[in-house]
Formats: sequence, C-alpha cells, structure tokens
Amino acid sequence: MNSIAKCRQYRNYQNYEFVKTIAGIIIAAVLLLYLVQVSFESNSVQGSMYVEDKAYIVIQIEKDDSLWSIASTYMNRDYYDHESYIKEVINMNHLKDTTIQAGEQILIPIIKSQDSTVTLVE
Repeated sequence: MNSIAKCRQYRNYQNYEFVKTIAGIIIAAVLLLYLVQVSFESNSVQGSMYVEDKAYIVIQIEKDDSLWSIASTYMNRDYYDHESYIKEVINMNHLKDTTIQAGEQILIPIIKSQDSTVTLVE
C-alpha cells in the first residue's frame, strides 16, 4: 500500500472518529435536556404538585367530615397522595392535628383542571 492510500485511510479514520464524537455529544445533550425537563416536571411544594392553576377555597366543615373525606372530594390526580394533601391543609390552616369540628371553616387547595368537580368563580 502506498503512502497516499495510507494517508487517505488515516484521514477517513479521523473523520469517522470525529463523527462518532459529535454523535455522542448530541446524544448526551438530548438525554441531559430530557432529564432536566423531567426534573422540572416533578418539583413539589409541600407535598403537592406545583401547577399554575392552583387555587384556594374556604369550605364549611359539616357533621362527619374529616380531612380524609375532604381530600377525597377536593383533590385530584395532580396531587401525589391523600397524606400530602392533608399535610398541606394542616399547614395552611395552622392545625395542630387532623381534628376538625362541624361549623369550622378551613382553607383548602384545589387544582383547576378539566376533570375538576369544583366550579370556581373567578
């Protein structure tokens, strides 16, 4: 094999390695962007998903109401679970525990969404 053929072969090898490196960088950048997007989507505030359509309403506690039944009525799939919703209600209303009395009024968070069972007046 003459020296010109060896130079071409070496140049082709260098070009192949360069393309491989650039492809690796592009794949790593795409994966990084995906991970950043996923991490921003999973940010939480006091146990509830952070969404811009979060609102607060005051409700009157009825006989036999509990924080669990209120969570079942007012929370939707945007919240992680009942416990985190109840913890948020306790913190918002400065309650010492989960005890609530009929006649009391408490502030509760709701997420405005298409499947929401609560109608908000804005």
